[in-house]
Amino acid sequence: MAKKTKLNSKNPKYWGKKQDNSPTVKERKLMCNVPVRNVSGELIEGHTIPVYGVWYENDVIKGVKEEKWWKTTNLN
Repeated sequence: MAKKTKLNSKNPKYWGKKQDNSPTVKERKLMCNVPVRNVSGELIEGHTIPVYGVWYENDVIKGVKEEKWWKTTNLN
């Protein structure tokens, strides 16, 4: 008779195989450097924060939107 797998085992033999569905980064581009403000709203001299635009190869959210909205023929 085969041994049953343990549910809460720390042995890697019993870990489930998971697929990585996270999107891969296609491009990451620096958009601008934003000046930092303090609590009262005044600009702090010499401090900026870089803001990046990120594009993905296989964007899961984009695929869902296309299936539901853009590919339907009846948009009444």
